[in-house]
This record gives sequence, C-alpha cells and structure tokens, in this order.
Amino acid sequence: MIVTTDLHHSCTNAHTGTSASAPLAAGIVALTLEANPKLTWRDMQHIVVRTARPLNLRAGDWVTNGIGKKVSHSFGFGLMDAGAMVRLASNWTTVPEQRKCVVFYPARYKLLQLYTDGCSSYSRNKVGYLEHVQAIITLTAPKRGDIQIYLTSPSGTRSTLLAKRARDTSRTGFREWAFMTTHNWGEIAVGLWTLEINNDGWDDAELIRWDLVLYGTATEVSNIGGTPSASSSSLTPRSLSSKVRTRYGALWEDTSAAFRKTAAKFGRNLPQAVIFGCGSYEKFKKK
Repeated sequence: MIVTTDLHHSCTNAHTGTSASAPLAAGIVALTLEANPKLTWRDMQHIVVRTARPLNLRAGDWVTNGIGKKVSHSFGFGLMDAGAMVRLASNWTTVPEQRKCVVFYPARYKLLQLYTDGCSSYSRNKVGYLEHVQAIITLTAPKRGDIQIYLTSPSGTRSTLLAKRARDTSRTGFREWAFMTTHNWGEIAVGLWTLEINNDGWDDAELIRWDLVLYGTATEVSNIGGTPSASSSSLTPRSLSSKVRTRYGALWEDTSAAFRKTAAKFGRNLPQAVIFGCGSYEKFKKK
C-alpha cells in the first residue's frame, strides 16, 4: 500500500493493486532509461531482478532459486529499488544476444520429465543461463479450471504455471498454450526438468504434448553486465549517498523523509518497503 492523493482533497494510505504498482514501475523504468538510454528490454529485466529487494513482503511461497535469489509467485523477486537500478544502469554493459532452445516432448512417451543440454550441440541456440522458460502444453480436460501445472528446474526451483480456478469451466483444455516462468532467472539450463500436472476434477484429463522452450544466454550475465554497489544487496533501507544525474540533466535524490512526514499524518509508520528509494527531480533549467 502507498500514500497518495484521494478524492475530496484528501490523502489515503491504502492505495494498492495494479493501479498503484503499474505507474510506480513505469516511473522507475523511465528513471533507469534516463540514466542509460541504451538499455534493451532484456537489460531492464536483468537490472530489475538483480536489484529487487524481498523486504517486508509477507507470503508463504517465498523460495530461493538456483542462484540464491528469493522469489515468490505473489511478489516476484521483490520490490523494485529505484536508486539501485539507476546506479547499476549507469555502468551497465548490454547483455549478450538472447538464444532459444526448444526441447520437444515425444508424443509416444508419457513420462513427464525432460533432460536437456541447453541445445549445446547447436552453437547458435545454446542456452547456458536462463531468462524466460516456457512449457508449451496441449491437453484435454472436462473442466479446465481443475487443472494445476507446475514446472521444476534442474536446480530444484518449482514454479506454479497454472493454479486452480473455480470459475474456469471451459471444456476446451489447452492447445499449444505457452505457460511462462521467470523464477529460474540466472539458473543453469542443463539438466532434468519435471512437469507436474494435477487434476482435481471428476473425470480424466489427457496430456497430449508438451515442449520445453528455454530463453537465455550462452554466457553468465553477472560477468558481463554492470556491477551492483555493495549497498544494493543489503536488505536495510538507506538514503542515497549521492545524487545521480539522469539523461536530461535532472538529478535523482532521496525523498524518503517527505514520505515519512506524510505517513505521520496517519498516526503510524509506513512499511520501509514503501518509503525506500523514492526520488524526485530538481527543476531542470535549459541552458
């Protein structure tokens, strides 16, 4: 929840949902792009994952993936850290080209496990380190909402691709439906992948086909991209030690104190996760 303006010239401390998160995320991305306008969409995703902070976010599904990053189906990799993203972007080196490795599931087999070498036999398709992972699934079901699908990586990270949905009464099943997860970001692609399908319905469902699609890089990005500052890995809020000049001359600065004053009006402190790393522009004067 965030503090923001409300109806009738008042404020609220209970604004939440995508109406709050989408514009905040867009603003942070804009600041990051001003610090480095050469960033690609994949660069931005790498920066978000590497600087995200799982701070004060309560959920029962937090796990640690194969590269030691905490990840949740409710909160992803955590809160976006605007200050850390701007600093990391200013020294970022563009990530290598994205590669795609497709592992086909032979229809004659019913075992739901696939071993992949990350397409190492094909140099142009070799995926050593993961970004996005897709399971392309075709199945039939008397009630589609009863189907739950999970994918476990060679590193042991279990992703929920599809949760149970009581109101999904469709009988059409899924035809070459692409389910995606980013919870394996940075993990090694090579190894045994396991697809798990649970059917809580009254009749049988049939898996007809599934293919595994791996997107990522041949080399490890942590050795190529920018290097986060030592403080960005800490889970304690802090003020920016210095101002960062963005593309158009505006200065990024910490304004967390202003948010604390706003929170005081409501008679309680806001979660540190909300006030961390807020920023503002100084008025930009044309030369």
